Amino acid sequence: MVRRSGPARITDDRYFPVRVRIAVSPRGFGNQLDAMHGWLNLHAGRGNFAIHGADNDLGMDGAFFYFADAP
Repeated sequence: MVRRSGPARITDDRYFPVRVRIAVSPRGFGNQLDAMHGWLNLHAGRGNFAIHGADNDLGMDGAFFYFADAP
């Protein structure tokens, strides 16, 4: 997973109001991440989403997927 610096995350927090948090297994996404990026590029379009790591406050790793709108 690509990790962005703090300022990009702050910008994404302002630009993308819809967030989906997904739990990540201890083994990570593996090859599934490539399929997820392909699906997002096809359905949301490049530049219309962002991905950031989620804080480990629930005892498991996670990822936030940011979107401009729900559809």
